[in-house]
Amino acid sequence: MRWCQTQERAHLTRYYGVFAPHSRWRGELTPAGRGKVIASLLERGSDGAARVGLTTPGLAGCLSGGLGCTNPGIPGRFAALRARSAGGQAGPQAGRARKLRRRPTRGRIASGNVQLRLDGDQSLSPTIDHRLGPIRLATGYTRWNATTYLLAAFTTIGMLAFVSFIQPYLLNANLNVPAGEQGRALGILGFSNEIVSLLLVAPIGALADKIGRRPVYSVGFLWLAAGFFLYPLARTFPQLLACALFFSVGVSAAGCMLATVLADTPKEESRGLLVGVTGFCQGVGATLAVLILGRLPQRLAAGGMDSVQAGRVTLTIAAALCLLTALICWLGLKKGTPSRTGKQEPLSQLLRTGIDAARRNPRIWFACLLQFVSFADRIVIGTFFSARLQQTAIANGMTVAEAAAMATRPYVIANASGLVFAIFFGLMLDRVNRVTAGVIAMAIAGIGYIAGGFVGDPTSDWIVLVAILLGLGQIAAIIASQTVLGQEAPQDVRGAVFGLAGICASLGILFTTSVGGALYDLVGKGSPFFLIGGVNILIMIFGLSVLRSGHGRPA
Repeated sequence: MRWCQTQERAHLTRYYGVFAPHSRWRGELTPAGRGKVIASLLERGSDGAARVGLTTPGLAGCLSGGLGCTNPGIPGRFAALRARSAGGQAGPQAGRARKLRRRPTRGRIASGNVQLRLDGDQSLSPTIDHRLGPIRLATGYTRWNATTYLLAAFTTIGMLAFVSFIQPYLLNANLNVPAGEQGRALGILGFSNEIVSLLLVAPIGALADKIGRRPVYSVGFLWLAAGFFLYPLARTFPQLLACALFFSVGVSAAGCMLATVLADTPKEESRGLLVGVTGFCQGVGATLAVLILGRLPQRLAAGGMDSVQAGRVTLTIAAALCLLTALICWLGLKKGTPSRTGKQEPLSQLLRTGIDAARRNPRIWFACLLQFVSFADRIVIGTFFSARLQQTAIANGMTVAEAAAMATRPYVIANASGLVFAIFFGLMLDRVNRVTAGVIAMAIAGIGYIAGGFVGDPTSDWIVLVAILLGLGQIAAIIASQTVLGQEAPQDVRGAVFGLAGICASLGILFTTSVGGALYDLVGKGSPFFLIGGVNILIMIFGLSVLRSGHGRPA
């Protein structure tokens, strides 16, 4: 293909309809002589579409506005055209168009990162594959779509981490729940939220397939904003539980879209890179949300507000952030519905298929157990660690707002250390057996959570070391579970295996919130840490048995 200046004419209409009615520029496409396409030059893609490959980069340069195009107006004019061959109204020179003698029903002409798609209605339209830095995006996705998603991921996890952190504050400031009952109260809140999420995740996913990701994600953030407005209005525990159940609907929508848009956005060769970048954004979002919003009540109280009013202002600011993110998602996420939707399997069939695959491969069982404990670890860090720090600080004579501010420091240290360690642990995963890495992760997590059971005073000299160990254990369990699962899930039953792993993750949350919450009140505030630390050690022992049995390496 070449671009050239010529007299005012629509030369390419001889081949593909009115292609370039602009007065000075045209493209000339002659792979097999005038008006013909050699069948041998067509190759069939996985979608059955015919493609014609071009080696000349001039088209890519012109459409992207780079080298090969001296007229900056051409890219915009080209993208605005959809040329039609028979009687089309695409431009003022449409009457000169001649019918193509041989034309494929549907095809794609590619040059560089630019593709020309010949649609079924015989129209020729350009599609450009974009990048976000080194990340190659799926066809139809732009840099703005990907950037918007990363911002949404940042806010999603930040708000979910913050609501877990602020719940103990509400129990103390708004409801005056006795310290001996807060563990069970937090367990009921977490258990109920997870039940709602399990019930809504499938309908929300189906709705996103029907109306698109953008409206569901945006409404999810609007729902979170409404929940943040409602939380400080609760004056009894049933009211707080109702607010939490209402909030969990938004959590289900935002959480489901967080994973769904991540699956849609990148090309397959850049999927791992985008997952890593998204994980980093999520970690930074959780850290900053707790660091900034978690200390805001203490600063407001120092200015003269009471604890209840300070909490209301803080939650209102969180609601405003959700409203802003909802607007950004509406403006920035890709419009429309997905081009392909997967078949929905019943839950019973999903479980049977996943369990059959795990029976044949013990490494899948190990991956599911890693998923179970990684989500349990999140509950211990996000709920019981925060509650224990705040209660201990209040027992030492601090106000509720001061206790919340004091508790942010160990929490932020745990998350920050996890982010730093994630880089080194991720590099290690590419150099050692993944099951071996999972065993190492369980050893680190077991040590960290057992150590966390002994220290709960935010003013202790040991709290920094304990927080670092907890952060390392949490991120090691999360990364190991995702990596081993991605390696071991067979391609033909991958959906069923991931579904089984998701059910295990939910069971981990339900187990920790119910059993851990009861132990927190009835036995001691360090009990959930010892419980999950012991579970990590048991899973490490199972991983060692998988390695010793000879099943530790992938087939």
